[in-house]
Amino acid sequence: MSKITFALLALGVVSIMPVAHAQGIGAFQRGQNAEIGSARTEAQARRACRLELAGTRESRKSLQTKTRNCIREKMVGGN
Repeated sequence: MSKITFALLALGVVSIMPVAHAQGIGAFQRGQNAEIGSARTEAQARRACRLELAGTRESRKSLQTKTRNCIREKMVGGN
Protein backbone atom coordinates (compact mmCIF):
# COMPACT_ATOMS: atom_id res chain seq x y z
CA MET A 1 0.00 0.00 0.00
CA SER A 2 2.78 2.45 0.82
CA LYS A 3 4.47 1.85 -2.55
CA ILE A 4 1.27 2.79 -4.37
CA THR A 5 0.78 5.89 -2.20
CA PHE A 6 4.37 6.93 -2.74
CA ALA A 7 4.05 6.43 -6.51
CA LEU A 8 0.88 8.52 -6.65
CA LEU A 9 2.47 11.29 -4.59
CA ALA A 10 5.56 11.28 -6.78
CA LEU A 11 3.42 11.54 -9.92
CA GLY A 12 1.44 14.38 -8.39
CA VAL A 13 4.56 16.35 -7.47
CA VAL A 14 6.17 15.74 -10.84
CA SER A 15 3.03 16.81 -12.69
CA ILE A 16 2.71 20.03 -10.64
CA MET A 17 6.33 21.16 -11.04
CA PRO A 18 6.27 21.94 -14.79
CA VAL A 19 3.05 23.95 -14.37
CA ALA A 20 4.49 26.02 -11.53
CA HIS A 21 7.71 26.57 -13.47
CA ALA A 22 5.81 27.65 -16.58
CA GLN A 23 3.64 30.04 -14.56
CA GLY A 24 6.74 31.64 -13.07
CA ILE A 25 8.27 32.22 -16.48
CA GLY A 26 5.00 33.54 -17.85
CA ALA A 27 4.70 36.04 -15.02
CA PHE A 28 8.19 37.33 -15.77
CA GLN A 29 7.46 37.64 -19.48
CA ARG A 30 4.22 39.53 -18.84
CA GLY A 31 6.15 42.55 -17.58
CA GLN A 32 6.40 42.08 -13.85
CA ASN A 33 8.88 44.32 -12.07
CA ALA A 34 12.41 43.24 -12.79
CA GLU A 35 13.93 44.88 -9.78
CA ILE A 36 17.02 43.24 -8.32
CA GLY A 37 17.66 44.94 -5.05
CA SER A 38 16.86 48.53 -5.89
CA ALA A 39 18.01 48.43 -9.54
CA ARG A 40 15.33 49.12 -12.15
CA THR A 41 14.74 48.41 -15.79
CA GLU A 42 15.32 51.27 -18.21
CA ALA A 43 11.59 51.88 -18.63
CA GLN A 44 11.01 51.96 -14.86
CA ALA A 45 13.97 54.30 -14.38
CA ARG A 46 12.84 56.60 -17.19
CA ARG A 47 9.32 56.83 -15.72
CA ALA A 48 10.63 57.58 -12.21
CA CYS A 49 13.06 60.23 -13.47
CA ARG A 50 10.39 61.88 -15.58
CA LEU A 51 8.20 62.21 -12.49
CA GLU A 52 11.10 63.58 -10.43
CA LEU A 53 12.10 66.20 -12.99
CA ALA A 54 8.59 67.25 -14.00
CA GLY A 55 7.95 70.94 -13.58
CA THR A 56 11.58 72.04 -13.34
CA ARG A 57 12.36 75.24 -15.19
CA GLU A 58 15.69 74.60 -16.89
CA SER A 59 17.02 74.51 -20.40
CA ARG A 60 16.25 71.54 -22.59
CA LYS A 61 19.90 70.45 -22.71
CA SER A 62 20.17 70.64 -18.92
CA LEU A 63 17.05 68.52 -18.48
CA GLN A 64 18.32 65.95 -20.98
CA THR A 65 21.63 65.68 -19.13
CA LYS A 66 19.93 65.37 -15.73
CA THR A 67 17.46 62.81 -17.10
CA ARG A 68 20.26 60.72 -18.62
CA ASN A 69 22.23 60.75 -15.36
CA CYS A 70 19.11 59.99 -13.31
CA ILE A 71 18.23 56.98 -15.50
CA ARG A 72 21.79 55.65 -15.31
CA GLU A 73 21.79 56.00 -11.51
CA LYS A 74 18.42 54.27 -11.05
CA MET A 75 19.38 51.38 -13.33
CA VAL A 76 22.47 50.75 -11.19
CA GLY A 77 20.45 50.82 -7.99
CA GLY A 78 20.49 54.38 -6.70
CA ASN A 79 17.26 55.81 -5.39
